[in-house]
Amino acid sequence: MNQHIQNDLPKNIALPNLADNSGIEKLQAKISTLYGLEKQEEINLLTTLFIESLADNLELIQKPVEFINSNLINLTCFPSLPTDFPENAEIPMYLYGDKVVHESIENYGIVIGRFYAFDYINKQWQWKYLIYSDLDLAIDSIFSTHICWEKDLQAFE
Repeated sequence: MNQHIQNDLPKNIALPNLADNSGIEKLQAKISTLYGLEKQEEINLLTTLFIESLADNLELIQKPVEFINSNLINLTCFPSLPTDFPENAEIPMYLYGDKVVHESIENYGIVIGRFYAFDYINKQWQWKYLIYSDLDLAIDSIFSTHICWEKDLQAFE
């Protein structure tokens, strides 16, 4: 086992019985491959630590999020789409392939997608766009996209 990991471990961890569970077996196979471990004792120890850490952090995702005090959104209270959607929704300003500019885009970007989303700041439904932005960047086939509200975009001229 990695000496750094071994030195930082508590000395008296009680390992649970991890046998006969296909989910645990898959996890252990991934841990073994990822860390290059062969001894079952070491694999069991890291599996146990991973599961304990996961269990400790589960309470973070079960607590409701207060939108008023942060920028996070309570995922359980999305408003329903307007009853007259899509008939009376505003017509999108930009079409697929349109060139647009945004403060987060260095030169210009191309609209490659759009969706109707609720803007919690302005408390209304609006169009949001997926913008392909690094048009000149071809390093290792890496490209960049941005998601922007319609009101934050301008046509590229």
